[in-house]
Amino acid sequence: MNRERLGQYALLLALFLLPWQLREIFTSVRVDGQMWEYGTGSLYATQLLVLLAVILRGGFRIDRARAFVGPVAIVVLAAIVSAATSPVPMSSLALVFQVGLAAMLFLGLLDVRTDPTRAAAAFVLGLVPSALLGWAQVWWGETTAYSWLGLASHSFSTLGDSVVETAEGLRTLRAYGPLPHPNILGGYLAAGLLTLAMLASRWRAQAKRTWLALPVIVLVAGLVATFSRGAWVAATLAFLAVVAGMLWIHRMAAHVALPLVYAGLFALILTVFTFHSQVFTRFAPGARLEARSLSERSAAYREAPAVFLLRPILGVGPALYTAALAELRPGAPVYAYQPVHNAFVLFLAEMGLLGTLAAVPFIRRLIVAVRAINVRSERVFSLAGLVLLVTLAMFDHYLWSLWSGLSLTAVVAAFAVRGGKA
Repeated sequence: MNRERLGQYALLLALFLLPWQLREIFTSVRVDGQMWEYGTGSLYATQLLVLLAVILRGGFRIDRARAFVGPVAIVVLAAIVSAATSPVPMSSLALVFQVGLAAMLFLGLLDVRTDPTRAAAAFVLGLVPSALLGWAQVWWGETTAYSWLGLASHSFSTLGDSVVETAEGLRTLRAYGPLPHPNILGGYLAAGLLTLAMLASRWRAQAKRTWLALPVIVLVAGLVATFSRGAWVAATLAFLAVVAGMLWIHRMAAHVALPLVYAGLFALILTVFTFHSQVFTRFAPGARLEARSLSERSAAYREAPAVFLLRPILGVGPALYTAALAELRPGAPVYAYQPVHNAFVLFLAEMGLLGTLAAVPFIRRLIVAVRAINVRSERVFSLAGLVLLVTLAMFDHYLWSLWSGLSLTAVVAAFAVRGGKA
C-alpha cells in the first residue's frame, strides 16, 4: 500500500470521526477558577489525521477550476495578522491554528485524488453513532464523561446543561452526541441529511438507495432530539432548495426521492409524537428557558457593535470576542460572556474590516466554482449546501468559534465546490 492510499484512508477516517472531540489541551486560561473555553488551545485527534493525510499525500493536487489555495491562504494570513496584534496573541493563535487545519481539510477534500462519493459516505456513516448517542442521552436524561472518547458529562438536572423545560416543569436533556452543544450536533445532522440526498442522486443502483433509508431514519430522529431551532430551519431551507432546484431543472425523480422522503417522514412523525411537548415548547417564546434564551441572544446583538468598535480595522482578535465583552462589562461570571450567536457578526468583530475584506476572494471563488458545476443536479445540491451553511451561521457562532464548526464548514463547502466530480 503506497503513501497516497494511506493518506486517502487517513482523510476518510478523519471524516468518519469528525464529530468526536478527543483532544489534548496544550494551553488554557482560567477566569474566576473556571476554564475559559474560547481561550483554550487544543489539538484534536481528527486534526492529527488531517495533518497525516496531507503529509502522506505530499501536499495538494487541485486543478485550476478549483484553485482555492490563494483565497484560503489570504484568509489564514489575515487571521494571523489579527491574532498577532491582538491583546492576547497566544489565545488568538490557538484558533488560527485550527483555522489553518480546517483549511487543510477543505483543500484535502478538493484534492483530485479524493473520491467525493467515498468522502461523503464516510462523513454520513460517522454521524450514525453520534445520532444514536444523542438519542440515548435524551432517553436516559444524562451521559457519563469518557475522556478517552472526548465525551463530557451532561444531565437534565445540572444547571447550565442544555435542556428543554415544558410548562409542566418537565426538564428534558437535549441531544449532545459527542459534540460540545446540541446546536452543533443539529448542524452536523442537517448536513448529513443533505449529503444523504446527494448520495441518493448519484447512486444508480436501487439496492444502494434502499440502504440509505436506515441512516435517514437515524439522522432525522437525532436532528429532532437536538431540539435545535437553527438546525431545523437550516435543514428545512436546504430541503426546499433541493426540491425547488430539481423542479426548476425538471429532474425530480420520484422513484429516487420518495422512499427516502417516506423514511424521513416516518422518523419525523414518530419522534415529534414522542417529544411533542418539548418540540412545541421550543417555539413558545413565553416559556421560561426559551424567553431567557431569546433575551440573551437579543442582548448579545446589542453588545456586538460596541465590541466591533474596540478594534474595527484589525478586529479584537480570533477567539477574543468574549474577552472583549469582559473588558466592556467586567465583574460578571465567566459563563456570562458568550459570543454573539451569528458567525458572520462574530467574524467581523474578531477579524475586523481587514479580515472581512480578506474573505471576499474566497467567497467569490466559492460562488464561481459552484456555478461552474456542469451537472445541473449536482449544482442544485451545491447551492443547497451553501443555503445550509449560511442559515446555520445566522443562528449560531460555532462555525467560526470552534473546531467542530470550522471542520463542518470545511466539509460542506468542499462538498459544494466539488460536486460529483472525481
